[in-house]
Amino acid sequence: MNRFLQSLVVLCLVLVAALVILSAYIRLDHAGLGCADWPACYGRIGTLETHPAGHSTADTVSAYQQLANEKQAPKDWAMTAHRTIASLLGLSVIALTFTAVARRRKRAPVLIPLLLLGLTVFLAVLGNWSGGLHRPAVVLGNLIGGFGMLILLWLLHLRQRRYSGGGYATPHTLRAWIRFGVLLLCAQILLGSLTSANFAALACTSFPDCYGNWLPGPAIAKAFDILRVLPVNAAGVVSGGAETQAIHMAHRLGAWLTFLTLGWIALQAIRAGGIYRDSGFTVLVLLLAEISIGVAAVLSSLPIALATAHNALAALLLLSLLSLRHKTLTAALGDSWV
Repeated sequence: MNRFLQSLVVLCLVLVAALVILSAYIRLDHAGLGCADWPACYGRIGTLETHPAGHSTADTVSAYQQLANEKQAPKDWAMTAHRTIASLLGLSVIALTFTAVARRRKRAPVLIPLLLLGLTVFLAVLGNWSGGLHRPAVVLGNLIGGFGMLILLWLLHLRQRRYSGGGYATPHTLRAWIRFGVLLLCAQILLGSLTSANFAALACTSFPDCYGNWLPGPAIAKAFDILRVLPVNAAGVVSGGAETQAIHMAHRLGAWLTFLTLGWIALQAIRAGGIYRDSGFTVLVLLLAEISIGVAAVLSSLPIALATAHNALAALLLLSLLSLRHKTLTAALGDSWV
């Protein structure tokens, strides 16, 4: 990969990372985190589609605008920064794609830049979709799209790294476990996205159980119905039911399974030594930080700073695990696999 293309990859990677964190902050802020009467305002997203009996549509719109004005979170700077970064990212991805296509005969990667361009267009269209936080599909699409771009750019970045293996054999079982760990972490991130999309972050404030319950229950099926429009009461607050506790508990159970699995993988990588040791330590440190922040967020009623950090650490943990996977594959199979 030529140096100009490498520079574009790094630039896009930095922009996407900033956009993922900023998007998480804006989404969480719009969901009510950090407002003056927290946590009573959580899920107060209002509605412009329906209005209570006896009230005109104009009254409803006026009440919604008043709700937005009363929220004290500093969104103006965040929205401006988000638009600016998103515009720069769009231009950078276009430049990256055209450069890769122009240099395809020099073994420049083409498929990943084309996928990145497709995701950029998808997210741009989704950003103009009506409904916003009322529709889980929109929230989920934005989260998956952002993480998808981050993964693709990180894979492009890793193509620049070559490892000889340093004389250390890579246990076959370690490669298999890392592959499983990546899939498990992606599934856990998806559960976290569904928890957020269903406004279920505060559905269980007891720990480690959920008001005496340990399992999600059958109501979780409703939480997976991402095509529905979330019900909003006359006060403009999302009125979720048993599905919120169910998806919250599913995310908690997934967190412990992910913690144990990735913890074991990290320890095995550290034991393998050589080029795997640093990545193993990185995964372990990020894993401990992520589970600690997750528990602290529940016990402290989910302040916006911890919630945003929880999203950011999940992204870093996924990238560190992909780096470990890249090392094992390159050491075992050489450069041809990329």
